[in-house]
Amino acid sequence: MIGLLGGLGVGAAIHYYRELAAAHDDARRPMQLAMVHASITRVTNYASLGDRTGLATYLAGFLAQLKAAGATIGVLPAVTPHLCIDELTAIAPIPVIDLTRVVSDHLRERKLSKVALWGTRFVVESDMYGRLEGVEVVRPRAPELMFVHDAYTQLAQSGRRPVRGEDDYTRFIRPEYELGCDIGERRSREFWQRRFGVTPD
Repeated sequence: MIGLLGGLGVGAAIHYYRELAAAHDDARRPMQLAMVHASITRVTNYASLGDRTGLATYLAGFLAQLKAAGATIGVLPAVTPHLCIDELTAIAPIPVIDLTRVVSDHLRERKLSKVALWGTRFVVESDMYGRLEGVEVVRPRAPELMFVHDAYTQLAQSGRRPVRGEDDYTRFIRPEYELGCDIGERRSREFWQRRFGVTPD
């Protein structure tokens, strides 16, 4: 049974739930899922303080609830909480999927050497907590980073695209291909259209 640790934020859990349900439907397999709800405010506070131990202890309590419900593997549907993935893995009552390792393995399999990283400032400023080995990470400029941090946070919390004018998005965002990253123009534009409903010029 899958144990989904929701609330990190709500929008991320909705995305994972939707994709998991679709994948199980496609495979014609019944989905067994348990979910608990953590506080994104508390997680953000731990991340702001860099308190890995405190965050791991907090999340481990929810994983214990998921285990009691029958879950055999835990999923954190957000990257920011992976700040404490090593500490959490050491004390978690069930195995936890390490999203940063999944991303790193995927980049290596695709032989990508330079990528643009978008997300919360905790993830971007640390180059995904230093886990993207052998990859050069291009970070957004400071105004872009804070804009994207705020947009991602609102999207994660609500599950809805932030209500902003299109100019607010396009004037900050440099398509990744212009930065020399190993990603094509089409994929860059698809990303922004999918996430925020606009296409950078």
